[in-house]
This record gives sequence, structure tokens and C-alpha cells, in this order.
Amino acid sequence: MDFDSKKYYVDTNLPSEIATELYEKREEFTWWSGGDGSQFQVKRKDDAGKWIGINQDLIAKDSLLKSIHGRAHGELHLFKFPPGRMYNWHVDGTNLFNINLVFEESPMGISLFKLEEGDYDKTTTHRSLSAVLPVKYTPMRWLIYNAQIPHTVLNLSDKTRYLLSYTIKKDISELTYTDLVAELEAAGVAGGT
Repeated sequence: MDFDSKKYYVDTNLPSEIATELYEKREEFTWWSGGDGSQFQVKRKDDAGKWIGINQDLIAKDSLLKSIHGRAHGELHLFKFPPGRMYNWHVDGTNLFNINLVFEESPMGISLFKLEEGDYDKTTTHRSLSAVLPVKYTPMRWLIYNAQIPHTVLNLSDKTRYLLSYTIKKDISELTYTDLVAELEAAGVAGGT
């Protein structure tokens, strides 16, 4: 069954000017895990000793992020996923959408969207099966990721998987997922998946 996968994610094919620098420094960062231990992200102390994340000044050094930051008001994060781990199916609580980047090819690092009704042939599934759409990342290229559709991430490889993410919050963004996709398509820099 054919459907338009753009409502789930869109590969921009745009490189990041900050990705290489962050990836090369990944071993120097302090990694923090939330109270439930589910996610590792970079934390560092500011001059006052307060724990904060990635230096947000990096947004201004990246062409795509800089071009939308005044409307998206997003935050930059660096995450790592240990080998042999998976997120439960979820919808991001506060994120409207994310602009993500993986650093390396990782066939066993998998992100999946649960397909919405109408996007799959109902005769091929039942309540114990989920129709899914694998996300096709291009290493070192930005991908727009609709965080409001159920998704999961699995790392079935034997290596840690790193993800750079610019997260756009629901309550403060002046830009929607659909608007950004349309803008990038009009500019000729975002294609189908």
C-alpha cells in the first residue's frame, strides 16, 4: 500500500556544520541519565556551576538551525543509546517535532514509527501486530522527525549510537512540523522518504 510518509519524517539531505565537532568531542562530555535511567544526554556545568546541556550557541553555527531558530525556539541535545537497548513506544510529551542527525551508518540502530490507520492494509494485520515505518537516516544529514506520532528507537548493534537532536517544544514554537516540511520542499532541500 502506497502512502505519503512525509507526515512521519523527512530527510532534508542538509549537512550540519556542528556535527563533526560534537562527534569528535563525544568522549569528553559528561553524560547524564534521567531518574528512570532511560536516556543518556550530555550535561555540563556553566560558569556558575549549574548543570546544563550542550552549548546552545552552536545553533547559530548551523545553517538550518539558525534559519528556523527565531520561530522554532528549539534546544540542542546530544543523546547516546547503549547497545542492546530499546525505547518503549511513545509520543514525545513536550516536543512537537525534532530535527535529528545520526553520526554513523548503523543498520542495527533502528527508529520506527507506528503507522496510523489508513496508512497500511488492515487485512494484513491484527491487534497483536503493529504496522511500522523504519526511518532511513543519512549519516551527518538533518532529518525532520514528527515526535507526535508513536515511535520507538532500538539499538541492536554492539556499538553505542549517538544522536544530535534539535527539539522543538509544543508550547513555544511558532513553527509546525508541516510548515517546516513545506518550506524546505519549496526551497528544494527536502525530499520524500
